[in-house]
Order: sequence, then structure tokens, then C-alpha cells
Amino acid sequence: MTTLHMLSLTVALGPLRQLAAVHGVAPDEGRMLHHALGECFGRGAIQPFRLLPGRNASRHGTLYGYTGLPPDDLRDRAASLAPPDLMALFDLPGLAIKPMPDGWRAGRRLAFDLRCLPVRRLLRPLSPWSDEAARATPYARGAEVDVYLVDAMRRHPDGLPPDLDRLRLREDLYRAWLAERLAPAACLHAETTRLTAFRRLALRRGSGRQTAPEATLHGELTITDAGAFARMLARGVGRHTAYGFGMLLLRPARG
Repeated sequence: MTTLHMLSLTVALGPLRQLAAVHGVAPDEGRMLHHALGECFGRGAIQPFRLLPGRNASRHGTLYGYTGLPPDDLRDRAASLAPPDLMALFDLPGLAIKPMPDGWRAGRRLAFDLRCLPVRRLLRPLSPWSDEAARATPYARGAEVDVYLVDAMRRHPDGLPPDLDRLRLREDLYRAWLAERLAPAACLHAETTRLTAFRRLALRRGSGRQTAPEATLHGELTITDAGAFARMLARGVGRHTAYGFGMLLLRPARG
């Protein structure tokens, strides 16, 4: 069985953004990192991952990721195969890496920090509200749509009541979506889970563009299936885990 490792790697943010523009994927830094990590370390070698920018307009950020490769293999791949312009993005001598636990314990409670895209892929077309961005056509079957929009439109097909707390509804729907994605590996503690950040994000996928909901959730979970939990860490949560989303950053639970 392959041991899962967690790594951290310093990333030069200025060159990253410049290369994203050169490659025609700006402002989608996740798409550029997906390409750079694949060229330097091998396709899917570091996945899922998350880039945390430095504070106070720092010129560097920290990339955290999960990998099945040991550190010597990662360094050897980068040194022998990586294009120099892409390798220059990363502080390879400063690579830090540790093995994750071989066995998780069912019943263990953990805190987490998750950046994700809470979307659903539609099984049938969905007609938008009349005031939803003046769209003339329904969301097509197979489209990836914000969980908030999908569930809110189905609950309130004539539009949201004017007295409804939309931020609270969004948080509730994102928590429900996350609970579905964690099962059966873990049980989400909704009472301690909060939506801490949200924005609309421009993504480049293939030759097209799309707008997606980027959400950051902080909360707690309890492991219910140790094997499934280990597989979920390695796989990531939700969609677009190869592009900087879905990595569970874990820490001790309160108390």
C-alpha cells in the first residue's frame, strides 16, 4: 500500500501569474499550477493541493499537497525532467514533506480547513429565476452549477422570499453538500462548521471559460470509516481537485 505524504513548497507568486498570462489561463492560478506541477513532478503526482498566499502582499505563497511519492523521488523528477521556467516557480531545496498516518481511527474527531467548489452536475436542465443574471436559456443538462442556485431554485421556483437570509441559506446548503461528500468516510459536525469565505471565480477549463463558486469552510468532522477517510484525503473533496480545490487541511479539534 502506498504511503500518503503531505508536502509544503514555497511558490513565487509573481512568476506564477506571469506564466499564467503567457499560457493564456490568467487569472486561473490553479490551472497554471496544475500544468506546472504535472510538468515538474509528473501528472497527478501532487494532488489534491492548495495554494495559500503569504500575508501583507508577500511575493511568495505556500503550496500544500498530498502525494504518494517519497521526497527523493519528487526531487529527482524535478531535477531531471522539469522545464527550467516552471521549476523556477518552486523552492525545491525548501521542500518539506511528512508521511500521513498509516491508520486512522474511526471515532476520531478532527478540525479541517477546506477550499472547494460546491457545485452539482445537472442531470436535467434547470430554468433560472427571472432575475438571475438575465439568462435567456436554462442551465443545460450536464452543466456544473452552484449548489446554492440549484437547491434554492428548486425549493423556491418563483424566487427567494424577500425576508429570507440568503447568506444563511448559502451556508446551510454548502454544509449539506459537504456532509454528502464526506459520507461514508466521515460525519460532518454542522454546528461547528462555518462558511468563512465566498467569491465568484473565473476558471479556464479546456478552451472554455466558466464562473464557479469558491467557498472556504472551517469546521469539524468525526471519522466513521478509517479506510474510506484515507482514500478521501488522497482523492480530495468535490470537483476540480486537480486544480487547487478539495484538499482537507487537518488540525486538532477543539477540546
